Formats: sequence, C-alpha cells, structure tokens
Amino acid sequence: MDAKRKLFRALEGENFSDILFFFNFKAGKNGFSKNEFAELIEVIPVKDFQVLWKLILKHIRPIIEEQTYIPPSLRKAAVDMEGLAIDTEELEKEWKEAIVFFRGVIYLIEIYLKIPNAATSDTLLETITLFHDILFNIEQIFEEAQAKSIISTINVEMKDLDNEIAKVCETWFFQERRGKEQLVGQTISFLLLRALSDNSCHADIKRVYSFRHALQVLDFQDQSSDILKDLLLRCFIHPMFLRTTEGKGFLVTLFGIYPPFIDDIHLTVKSQLSTSEESIWEAYGEVYFKAWKVATGIYLDTIG
Repeated sequence: MDAKRKLFRALEGENFSDILFFFNFKAGKNGFSKNEFAELIEVIPVKDFQVLWKLILKHIRPIIEEQTYIPPSLRKAAVDMEGLAIDTEELEKEWKEAIVFFRGVIYLIEIYLKIPNAATSDTLLETITLFHDILFNIEQIFEEAQAKSIISTINVEMKDLDNEIAKVCETWFFQERRGKEQLVGQTISFLLLRALSDNSCHADIKRVYSFRHALQVLDFQDQSSDILKDLLLRCFIHPMFLRTTEGKGFLVTLFGIYPPFIDDIHLTVKSQLSTSEESIWEAYGEVYFKAWKVATGIYLDTIG
C-alpha cells in the first residue's frame, strides 16, 4: 500500500497513533519528516483533497469541542460519566497528541495553499475557521501558564502554535478566498497584541500593516468590536508605530475605518501631547497630514 493510501486509511480510522505516524514530524524513523510529508501532499491529486479535508475535519472538530488541546493542568478537574476522576497521565497524552496533530494539519494547509489553483472547499474553510476561533483561547493558555509558572512546560508543546494559525489565516485572506471575512477578527487582534508587546519588532509592525485592509470587513458599530478598538487606539501611543514607516501608514489607515472612531483617535492623541517629545509631535503631524490628504466626505469633515 502506498503512502497516500495509508494516510487516507489512517484518517478514516480512529487509531490516533496511525494518524500521528504522518503528522508527528519529530518522530524520526517512526514517522514522516516535514520534507517527506510535503512531498507526499504535493503528489496527491487535487480532486482527492475534498475527501482529505472531510477526514481531517472529522478529527479536528471533537478535539476543539472537547478542548483536548488545552493542557490538563489548566483545565478544571476532569471527571468521567460516573463522576470518577480521569487519569491525568492519559489526559496529558491526549493533549500532546492533539497539539502534534494541530501542527501537522496547519502545515498541511500551508502546503496546500501554495498549490496553484488549489480549490476552496467548505470543509477546509470550516477547519481553518475552527483554528481561527481558538486563537484567543491559545493566548489565554500562555497567559495562565505564565501566571502559574509552568510556561516552560507549555512552550515545549505549544510555542508559536498561535502564530502558525495566524499565518494560515493571513494567507487565506491575501489569496482572496471565499469566507475570508470569517478569519479576520481574531487574526488582526493577535497581530496587534504581538505588535503592541514590550518585545515587538519591526517585522511585527510590517505584518500588521500588510493586513490593514482586513479591517474593512469588520463591523465597528457592533459592541463586540470594543476590545479591538481599544487595541487600535493603543497603536497611537506605541513607539514602534510612531517611529516606523509601516506603523505610521497603519495609523493613517485607522482614520478611514469608521467615522466616529476618529473622535476616539483625537482624544487618544491629545492625551499624549503634553508629555511627548518633539519627535512624537512630528510623527503625529505626519500621520494627521497624510490622513487628511486621502480623506473624503464625512471622514474629511470629522478629521477637521
């Protein structure tokens, strides 16, 4: 039986060990390397991916619904149907296997999106949407692990998992694929949190700037956008946004996402002026001038 048939056969079954043989890239001789896996995926006929995504979704959905991807040490005490405590070692094993599978599937999607004319299927979109919708959950896992001083343990399995998910969501959006709007909310929030962190770098600002057009698909009148709007306003007081070309370009963009938001920008900037150095004043002046130059209609009136 060739490797492709073995992969499909494994996914059709329920034995997770058989599945991880293909998706655990750290297993050495007992599995596939990333390069070997990529070579396998690249020779699968495009028509067969429709079946592949259905099989993968069958395994992804219960992992997310049952929150198996959350480390047992951060879950509430688990009990079985009869109220008896579940074996924590077994929970730990399930968690590690879930994360390995997640990483493998994300890598598979990454490879697939590089295939010319790769089709967008409903099951693939649903899979990526499920990943997108847990981005904040993963961020919370890292925060709780940090608070409980177990971050090093969590990092062994989950380091950069959120970033890998975000990259796939960005690629989907940039490729103008159907359903791209579903992958914006948590992706842009993740990118902003990364750019606003104390150890952010120029590359983080560039990434936010590249994704700026995604803001146009969001409804800023809805209360659910309040947290995102707070993150966007924080960009106006973050040095990296005020000192880089891409950062200032992103701030200019924010004047055009929702007219009432401009008043919030005014208040945020005014609160900084009395304590800001001359270079920051100049950065604000540059941003306001460029925003004014490109504004029209109600946006121009509101900028004043």
